[in-house]
Order: sequence, then C-alpha cells, then structure tokens
Amino acid sequence: MNKQIFCCQGTSLCRVALAMLCVVMLGVGTSCEKNGDVTTSGKQVAGMLTGEFSVSPTVKVHFSKGNLQYNPATDSCRFAENQWEICGMDNALITDISFDGWLDLFGWGTGDSLTRYSMIESEYVEFTNWLTRPLTNGDNTVNDWRALSGEEWSYLFMSRDSAAYRFGLGRVNGVHGVILLPDQWTLPEGLTFKSGQTAGLAAEYSKLSDTDYYNDGTLYNHYVDNLYTMSQWYKMEDNGAVFLPAAGYRWEGNVFNPNISGLYWGTTPDQHNTINGISYTASSVSFAHYFIYPAVQNQRIYGYAVRLVR
Repeated sequence: MNKQIFCCQGTSLCRVALAMLCVVMLGVGTSCEKNGDVTTSGKQVAGMLTGEFSVSPTVKVHFSKGNLQYNPATDSCRFAENQWEICGMDNALITDISFDGWLDLFGWGTGDSLTRYSMIESEYVEFTNWLTRPLTNGDNTVNDWRALSGEEWSYLFMSRDSAAYRFGLGRVNGVHGVILLPDQWTLPEGLTFKSGQTAGLAAEYSKLSDTDYYNDGTLYNHYVDNLYTMSQWYKMEDNGAVFLPAAGYRWEGNVFNPNISGLYWGTTPDQHNTINGISYTASSVSFAHYFIYPAVQNQRIYGYAVRLVR
C-alpha cells in the first residue's frame, strides 16, 4: 500500500524517502511538501490554501491545507501535510491516550476532548470547536479557524454560482475523494477536469433526509472521473482546488471504509429530530463513489473527518 496516503510520523527515514520521491517525480530542486501559506489582507496565513469559495451569498472562505489531525500523546493538533492524507485504521487507537501518532476522525463538537469515543449520546450535546489547541503547522490564531455549518456546506455544493460544475469525484495520489473548484478557476495547462454535472451526478431531493444531494442511480464508480498524480494535483492545488479525501468513519474504536467513503462534520445541530427537546444528531457531508449529500443529519457519536476554513 502507498504509505504516502496515510499519516507520516515524521521520521528521518520518512523525510528522506519523501525527498527522494520528489526528485524522481518533480525534478531536482522542486519542493514536494506544500506549505499552504497564503497572504490575505496583507497577512501571511500558514496552513491556508489559495482558493476562495462562496459558502453563502455574502461569505467567502479559504480551506485549510489538509484535514485536522490530533496526537494524543503530545496533545497537539496539525493539518495534514497534503490534502490527500488520511490516518485510516490508526483511528482505532483513539482508545489509547498514550498513542504517539495522528488521528483524524472525531466525534461532533469534541474540541474539549478529541479522544472522546463514548457511545453515550448525552456527552455530545454541547458543541466545542475542534481546534482549541495550537497548531504545529498552521496559523495559531486558533479562533479564526472554524468548521462550516450545514447550511454553508449545502450552499457550497448546491447553490453557489455554477455549483454543479465546481465539484467532481476523483482520485488523487491513490486516494479517493471529492474535488472542489474555487469561485474563480483556471484549469492548469495539460490537465482535465470532469465535473459532477458532466459526469452524470444529478441534483435530487431526498424526502427522507429533507435535503438536496447529487446522485447517480446507476451506481457508477465516479472516483475514476478525475485521476491525478501527486505532481498533477499540486498544479490543481496551486490554482485553488480543494480535495476532501475519503477518510471513512469511526464507531467507538472501530474504523470503517477508509479510502471508500467520506464523512465530514458540519456545525449545525438537528433541531427537528429531538428527544425530550435535546438533539443528538448534526449536519455532515457524506459521499461515496456515486453520491454526495452536502448536509445530511447523522448521530454525533460517530467519528468523522474535520476540515477547517477561515
């Protein structure tokens, strides 16, 4: 299995191997590690990507350079060094508070305790932003980083200008996921992009979940719609593209479907389905090879990926 898909522990051997791979793939003198630093409003913001995305008629955001990751042993957070990186089965070690590695599947609103894996729903009633600790590789104005609400995820996928042409499913450096194009987009020379609309992912409405979504009733594998090597993706990223890798999900200490399906938390609690006036579900993005739900309600006790914006 390609180890670059998963969380590199930063060993000397890992760094040397990565550097050698960069020389082979990108040419001598070309840096393989993307720092994700962007200047905005005169300020250099570490860990932020270049693309600007509308998430409401009046709000635009930039995404972080990778999914949020947490190390229990050091009680520290970072962004994945590359957009395609996922921690996969390592997330089963959330039960071990001494684990000196990286996790990236978290319960809803668990910023006060990122290793919470309890199935007790009452422990997930209050929301705490996932990023409450300093980042090891991003701007540490912690309160400026946030997750999108369910309404914002839905607007991004369904309602912004040409929304159906600004996303697609694909594979980046061997990892499946969703590709998002920024509001202003120029395709890099020599590359192609097939949007969800072009590929046959039709916008539909689900009465069951009371939400709009994209679906291909033929169950076709749309992860083959867009295939990028590492060097090709860096060109897409430089022009503002965002990749949401299929990180799978966690139930207690059990991990399911890494590199098969993707689930990302939104911040919006479900106010329609409550028990004694208390909600135990919240909005999330859910996708697989033939569908994308931008804002479907799921139980907060699940461990999903978190992608922050500012």
